Amino acid sequence: MKFKAYLIIFIILLCTKALFAATEYEYIETLYSDDYSDWDIIMSDESGVIETAYKGDYSEWHITLPGGKGKLSTIYMDDYSQWKYKINGKTLTIETTYVDDFTCWKIKGHKIDLTVETLSQDDFNCWKVTGAGNMVIETVYPGDFNQWDIEDNMDKKFDDNLKIAVIFPCIISTIINNQ
Repeated sequence: MKFKAYLIIFIILLCTKALFAATEYEYIETLYSDDYSDWDIIMSDESGVIETAYKGDYSEWHITLPGGKGKLSTIYMDDYSQWKYKINGKTLTIETTYVDDFTCWKIKGHKIDLTVETLSQDDFNCWKVTGAGNMVIETVYPGDFNQWDIEDNMDKKFDDNLKIAVIFPCIISTIINNQ
């Protein structure tokens, strides 16, 4: 009888851990070679997509994640330094820290204050995120911006749907830097 009780408790603990475990982002990649308008987001147990709303126009993006659908859009027309990210009733602002410098970004809103910046000045191959834990985002092959590995060590309480806000500056900075 005691064995059954312990077994039931063990199963409940396993299920509870699965319910509260954060999904880790593992990598992102473009769906089509050299086309930065469609991206696959691969997570530890799921996947998602981020894509431009209109072909050739990088001012609005649609995000589809297992936990919801969101939208990223520029705050001002033709200004890629300031963005608004909306998903599941939450809104974040994503903006460059310095004017015309796409190597350092601030993400704020919904009790969040994060920094996303390149590890080396003017090298868009490797980024670090600090704030609620940390994340490192780097190209699989230097100079090839189609595939990025993600080392996700964000705080487990950090909403998985909001993690796209820390990955997006890497994508848009690369696009702007390569145009």
